[in-house]
Amino acid sequence: MAEITAKEYVNGLVQRAKAAQKEFERTALDQLTIDKVVRAIGKTIYDAREELALEAHNETHYGTTAMKISKIIATTTAQWNIMRGKKSVGYIKNLRDEPGVRVMAKPMGVVGCVMPSTNPIVTIAANGMMSIKCRNACIIAPPLQRTSPRRPLTWSVRRSPLWALPLT
Repeated sequence: MAEITAKEYVNGLVQRAKAAQKEFERTALDQLTIDKVVRAIGKTIYDAREELALEAHNETHYGTTAMKISKIIATTTAQWNIMRGKKSVGYIKNLRDEPGVRVMAKPMGVVGCVMPSTNPIVTIAANGMMSIKCRNACIIAPPLQRTSPRRPLTWSVRRSPLWALPLT
């Protein structure tokens, strides 16, 4: 099997993310669906907090597992509380200064997120929730000094019931 370059690898990720984002934009048309997906992402990370915090601590050796658990709890709940009820799909508002001009929310596409080694879980939880709230795709770049793949987090989200939500 031929090796691919870093540029080819990143281009492949971007193309897959763009395709996923377009499908999500096409199928998730209402605010309720978007909010269910965002909540499910936050809840999945919240529910797996002990496993994720232990893994993050063992990998980074920063802080303590208990501290990372409390940050996951604070971040996922605060992020959800800030975002819930906020419009991010379709018509948002009329502009006061411009009569007849309506603000419509439309996804921008793909968001690149850097996973810091100091707080890998909470940063990507918040970035992921914000990206999906606006129907954007999210590519997460792990820290360079990571020692193990960040699979438990992605597997937790992929196994989550949010993928069973009807998006039509």
